[in-house]
Amino acid sequence: MTRVETATLADERADGQPKGRKLPTLPEPGQVVEVRGSTWAVANVQAQGLPRSPADESSAQLSHVVDLQSLDEDRLGEQLSVVWELEVGHTVTPAQGLPDLIYADGFDDPTTLAGFVDAMRWGAVTSADPNRYQAPFWSGANVEAYQLEPLRRALVAPRTNLLLADDVGLGKTIEAGLVIQELFLRHRARTAVIVCPPSLALKWQDEMREKFGLDFTIVNSELMAQVRRTHGLHANPFQLFPRVIVSMAWLPQVRAQRLLRDVYAQATNPKTGRRFALDILVVDEAHHVAPSSPSTIASGRGYAVDTQRTVAVRQLADKCEHRLFLSLDPWNDWAGGA
Repeated sequence: MTRVETATLADERADGQPKGRKLPTLPEPGQVVEVRGSTWAVANVQAQGLPRSPADESSAQLSHVVDLQSLDEDRLGEQLSVVWELEVGHTVTPAQGLPDLIYADGFDDPTTLAGFVDAMRWGAVTSADPNRYQAPFWSGANVEAYQLEPLRRALVAPRTNLLLADDVGLGKTIEAGLVIQELFLRHRARTAVIVCPPSLALKWQDEMREKFGLDFTIVNSELMAQVRRTHGLHANPFQLFPRVIVSMAWLPQVRAQRLLRDVYAQATNPKTGRRFALDILVVDEAHHVAPSSPSTIASGRGYAVDTQRTVAVRQLADKCEHRLFLSLDPWNDWAGGA
């Protein structure tokens, strides 16, 4: 051991901690921090009354509870409280002020600046005028004229509630993607959940990413195991990811319903001020979860009951503000079956 190492281990600070041991930097209210892979603003810092265990420290120190507010666009306004000394992988973003020196080559090209101003002006106009759309220009799909009709109806209504029953191959996925992206661009929605058959989950994920630039996370048992390793045992993917895809087979299961109950509780909590737990719900192949029709026996009551998938989707729809149901054309399907 060198002389420098010996002096480092021997010297102690005024608070009893060795100089060679670096404690996590405690943030201050107003600072920006990175916690659990997201950007947060520090709202409050409060010291706990009980000190930490002195097992790993020569002198026990107090822990601090840090109240955070999300700055991410998809989770704007969400709140989180963490024990700063026990949190892993957090960083404090250094303060960034105006530059001390300004160079001539640091300014943007006038053409780039003009394009930015036009984009801001266009976004402001479309947010106020329901007849001017942004989603067709942001998407990478070839949009047909008839595919704009669901978008028009979705923007006219205060809350979207549509049944898209076009024939196969007419682009119901594109129609739903246009509505989702337009609601996001107008800041009328932040979260979205897509319920579809298991065989179509990857297709929906690829379509949303390639044609609309929207990343959706498929929630299943494999993701649950990964989330628990990275975010803890009590992590909820419906609260971690703003855009998710759930299969009809996994939705009625006990684990999925337990996670959704925590999300539903936010809508009933008067402190949150939210009427809905989620913003957008898209149900693909909705005829698979249609309510059962009573038989003609026993004066129309019959013995038909709704499936677990139907009950789970109905409960989820009640907690979503905007709803899109995609299905086959019922007239053509009946005529073909006849």
